Amino acid sequence: MCAIDTTDDAAFVIALIDTMIPGDGDFPSASEAGVAALVAARAKEMQGPAFLAGLREALDRDGAPFAGADEGERVARLVAHETAKPSDVQAVCVVLYLSYYGAASVKAAIRRMGMQYPDAPQPGGYVMSPFDPADPMEAPVHRRGHFVATDAVARVSTEGLGDLMERVG
Repeated sequence: MCAIDTTDDAAFVIALIDTMIPGDGDFPSASEAGVAALVAARAKEMQGPAFLAGLREALDRDGAPFAGADEGERVARLVAHETAKPSDVQAVCVVLYLSYYGAASVKAAIRRMGMQYPDAPQPGGYVMSPFDPADPMEAPVHRRGHFVATDAVARVSTEGLGDLMERVG
C-alpha cells in the first residue's frame, strides 16, 4: 500500500507539511525537500492507518478542503486544531521534523550556513579535540577500566569463536 493513497490525500499532506515548514530563501519547504510520502508513511505507521484521514477531516471546513485554503487560513485551522487536540499536531511534528532534517537538500542548507552536519556521525565522526589523559576534566573519575592509547591497542584472537565469525561477517 502506498503511503499517500490518492491525489487528494497527496494535496492534503503537502498543504499540511508546507504550512508547518513553508521554507524560505535558505531552506526548502517540506514538500520541496521531498518528504511528503515519508511523512505520510511514518504518520500511518506510528499513529495508525486512519490518522491522516481523521486529521484531514478535522482540518477541512464547511466543504472547503484544507489543501485549497490560502496559507493564512491553513495556519488558522491548524492552530485551532492544535488547541483542541494537541496530540495530533505533535504527532505530525515528530514525523515531519525527523523526515525533513534527514533530507539531503536540508542537510545541504545547514552546511551552507557553515555548520558541520554530516549524513551520519560515523565513520568520520564529529570533529573533536584529542583526548588528554592528563587533563583532570577529561580523565575518568569512576576508575572503572582504563585508557589505552590507540597505538597500544592489540588485536585479540577469534579462534575460539568457531563459525561465528563466518556467520556474522
